[in-house]
Order: sequence, then structure tokens, then C-alpha cells
Amino acid sequence: MGKVDALPARPSLEFLKKLAKQQVVALRRQGTATSLAAVQLTLARKYGFPSWRKLKAHVESLKQAAAAVEAISSGDTKSLKRLLSQNSSLANTRVDNERTLLHVATDWPGHLPNNMETIARASRLRRRCQRSVRRPPFRDSLHWAASSNDVGAIDVLLDHGANIEARGSVYRWRYGDV
Repeated sequence: MGKVDALPARPSLEFLKKLAKQQVVALRRQGTATSLAAVQLTLARKYGFPSWRKLKAHVESLKQAAAAVEAISSGDTKSLKRLLSQNSSLANTRVDNERTLLHVATDWPGHLPNNMETIARASRLRRRCQRSVRRPPFRDSLHWAASSNDVGAIDVLLDHGANIEARGSVYRWRYGDV
């Protein structure tokens, strides 16, 4: 398989559809017989997806994740509840390929509106509170809440099974875990 391109930070399904249609037109002008489905598959594979359906599902989940992040940031627990009830796997989605919704809710500076309810709701849907960010610095939602001195968030995370003995830190620098 060739080089895989990264999707833009906020990919648009409408743009990807238009791009596929434009490519069909361009290929047909060149005398190449092709179908929209074939071009969509090529486009999906360009971005590392095995099918157009998988690419489409990924882009739609990113849109839902962005709405969930907005709901968390603004303290809109009703919207967050609706989004999570429509798609419970959203609680495990990496919204920026690193952070889950719990990480967003506990990220610096912390103390978001209705944060304890948000964390409780997201925690109930996750299998574990301690699913750490894979890339350095090695961090999890409990460490992030602690770094923001958000005692309410820490309490809710611990009530929902966060491991206080989890390895890692908020910052890993040349001195190790801090």
C-alpha cells in the first residue's frame, strides 16, 4: 500500500463527496471509464480506510466528537447526554487521536461548568476510567484533573473506578515523571 495521507483536522464529508465527483468528471474527460464508487474507494484508501463506508463513518464520528467537546466545554449536559445516548462508543473515541471525552473534561485549566456530571456520565459509559493517552507525555484523566487542582473531578473519577496508583504523570520531561 502506498503513502497514506492524513485527514484534515476537521474533515468535511460534503467536501469529500464533491472531491470524488470532481475526480470522476476529470477521469472521464481523460477518457478513463470509472464509477463514483471506484473513485470513493480510491479516496478512502488514500486516507487509510479500507472502504468509503468506513471513511464516512469515521468523519461522522469526528463531527459527533466535536459536538461532544463543545457540550463539555460549555457545560451543556443535556446535549452531551443526547450525543452519548445516540452513540455510546463516543465515550471511547479519541477526539484528536489522543484524548477521550474524559481527557477533555479534565484537561487544563479544569473546572468546566457541570464538570462533575459530565465526568460521571462519560465514566459510566467507559469500561475503564484509566485508558491513558498513548503518546508522550503519558497521562490519564486522573492526572489531568490533579494537574488542574479540580478536586470535584478527582472525586468523581475515583468514584467511577479510576486507579489512583496508575503509572504516569501530567508532564514527563528529562527528569522523569513529575
